[in-house]
Amino acid sequence: MNENPLHYLVDPTGQPVELSKEKHFFIGRAEGNNIKINDGLSSRRHLEIWWDGEYFIIQDLNSSNGTQLNGEAVISATLKDKDEIKIGLHKFIYRKVKNKSELEKTRSTVVLQQQKQETQQFASLTSATPDNDFSGTLDSVSISDLMQLLNFSRRTGLLLAKFPEGKAMIYFCEGEAIQAQYINLRGEEAIFKILVEEKGFFTFKKGQKPLEKNITTKLTQIMLEAARLKDEG
Repeated sequence: MNENPLHYLVDPTGQPVELSKEKHFFIGRAEGNNIKINDGLSSRRHLEIWWDGEYFIIQDLNSSNGTQLNGEAVISATLKDKDEIKIGLHKFIYRKVKNKSELEKTRSTVVLQQQKQETQQFASLTSATPDNDFSGTLDSVSISDLMQLLNFSRRTGLLLAKFPEGKAMIYFCEGEAIQAQYINLRGEEAIFKILVEEKGFFTFKKGQKPLEKNITTKLTQIMLEAARLKDEG
């Protein structure tokens, strides 16, 4: 490694971000962060990164869902080359590289690894019993059938989905959807958009708690209204 390496956060879904030793970086879902992520599982200002004179340091900013470093929950930690930082559904790889050519090779590898992991994680519907987590693709079950299953079985937990346009999340409490987000849509509008998706992957994790409540209408009513809107074109 040369005496003046380049420091980057490599994001599988976007362009690498170069870290400067002269300023602090903030990551979160609110405007005003150096790195803004559209992830409902992240806090408005989730994580801070800065140079301590020898290393880059990450600091969780009392986030709702925490920060993981190489699969372990952390509050504060020193970054090492190839460390994986995970915030909600979003993953970054920290790289300390000689040049931008080396960086591009890293980014290509990270993108391929991400695609492989998603394919493995969401390969098929494994179980849909009320007592288990499960995951699958929309080739095996439609999103509307899946939501009706969760409603009928009075499930409590978090439904995560990845569609061609982006990632979505719906929190269920005893079968009722109480929070939803998809791209820049929230609440019932997000569910209307989610219900028309036909391609993608999903996973359901039981027992997860909502960040907030932005839905008050019964799920059956929302789905009836979505069907009516679809019929009207």
